[in-house]
Amino acid sequence: DMDGALHHFHAAVRLAHESTAADQIAWAHLHLFRCLIDGHPNNTALAMLPDIRRLVTRAADPQISAYLHSCVAVLAGQMGQLDEARRHCELAESLLEMAPNQWLLGNSLVSRSTLAILDCDLERAFECLTQAKNALSASGRSRAMVVCEGSLAHLQLLTGQFEGAKDNLSKLLSDPRTPRAALIGLSETLARAFLAEGRFDECQTELDRIYSGTPDNQKLTAYHIRWAAITNGRLLVKQHKFLEASDWLHNVERATGGTIDISFSAQLNLVGGCAAA
Repeated sequence: DMDGALHHFHAAVRLAHESTAADQIAWAHLHLFRCLIDGHPNNTALAMLPDIRRLVTRAADPQISAYLHSCVAVLAGQMGQLDEARRHCELAESLLEMAPNQWLLGNSLVSRSTLAILDCDLERAFECLTQAKNALSASGRSRAMVVCEGSLAHLQLLTGQFEGAKDNLSKLLSDPRTPRAALIGLSETLARAFLAEGRFDECQTELDRIYSGTPDNQKLTAYHIRWAAITNGRLLVKQHKFLEASDWLHNVERATGGTIDISFSAQLNLVGGCAAA
């Protein structure tokens, strides 16, 4: 429930300002910022960035600064600016050498693993995820740990370990401790696994689960929902529903026109070309 999360984060920001504590104000704004990165068009988060930088500078806390860099790394990665994302991961981790925090370190390492996957360096991705899991295990079971385990399952999928990927994803999806915010990404990865095996009905079931549980005002704005639209396009192509696939992808392109995501745009055009060929 992204709208519910935003309501609480906005309340936290208001209360933090009432406290006049610089560190609390910065943390509240950063959590709101990360929520917007995960669930809204990235131009919304970009518009906040100058003010957040000013608040983080005022707080003068290395852990707060590290979290800002970690968030910006995610945002830059979503936009396809991989070198910039890596730079922010490095800055976050250098700050954490002065003020250690295992949860923040784990988040940065998960981002590094995603960047390694985008670079097709799967060995490096596995190393980062192993390090991230070790770091996050010290901070308890959090959403970041679920994302880490989901990323490991995604890596299994990319290396052809379909059964292992599906087993791990199914366990995470059925675990009552899994945060609701992580379910969409897990379902999208499981849909990809079913698609790779040619199990189209199961793939469709996972995609339907994503869209049925997403409010209309959030469809195609959140990162994983955008990528689920690509998976749906691939499914239609695999089913030889080429005209339907073309119409679907055209609507997705129109709905996501305000989103800066180079990797997504590339894949959208690639699948669109397959549908039109």
